[in-house]
Amino acid sequence: MIHKHSLTLDSRPAVTPLDLVKRGIQSVLNRLGYQVLQYPAPHSYERHIRELLLGLDVNCVIDVGAHKGEFYRLLRQTGYSGTIVSFEPLPDSFVQLRREAAGDQNWRGYNLALGTETGLKSINVPHSTGFTSFLRPNTYCEERFPHVRWEGRTVDVRIERLETLYPEVVNGIARPRVFLKMDTQGWDIRVLEGAGAVLPDVVMLQSEVSMIPIYDGMSSIIEAIAHYNALGFEVTNLFPVTFDGEGIRVVEYDCVMRRRMARN
Repeated sequence: MIHKHSLTLDSRPAVTPLDLVKRGIQSVLNRLGYQVLQYPAPHSYERHIRELLLGLDVNCVIDVGAHKGEFYRLLRQTGYSGTIVSFEPLPDSFVQLRREAAGDQNWRGYNLALGTETGLKSINVPHSTGFTSFLRPNTYCEERFPHVRWEGRTVDVRIERLETLYPEVVNGIARPRVFLKMDTQGWDIRVLEGAGAVLPDVVMLQSEVSMIPIYDGMSSIIEAIAHYNALGFEVTNLFPVTFDGEGIRVVEYDCVMRRRMARN
């Protein structure tokens, strides 16, 4: 008679030489204070974005505040191969963005900003262009992030409503399912308001929200999320972006959302 437990050891997968090498490398790295994880790592921002893109059948990402192509690069690294349309108002940053996406047939870029109005508008450009905003950095921002120092430099940029440009943005996509990613340093709500009648096509949303406001006149995290909820979006996760000087309190989060009942 063969007992069930007598099969336990025999039924285990055989340990291969590659497994032993992996364990050895991991052991050495652990002693040095490092850990190797699968990419994207479970529960990571990258994994979360990838799963939502797939689960919501997103076929167009509108990247507002694209800067030099950082988010474009992340999307391609996570396996998204669909359409990406980037908006970046600063001419110098746009040149680098276009270089980053060179040769990608599924990418288009616009050297302009989005909002609720149209025309030319002055944008504040600090030393670190990643903090470029239509709003002025406040005292806390300049104290916490010295590299953001703003000395009054502005640039006149073109601003348009997404609603106006939308037919061109989604041209060739029969049934747009849009991920609207916004990183506009306190201007996100205005970008969304400029979507107007095309907002129902947005099934996935990302906005940078602040626990501690870093620009004069920007919305708090509570105000921003309440506004997005009222428009039919629900938060799926929050990912820390910046911390205070002690590295303990979160200053800003990337707030990732989906439209309620957006799943097929």
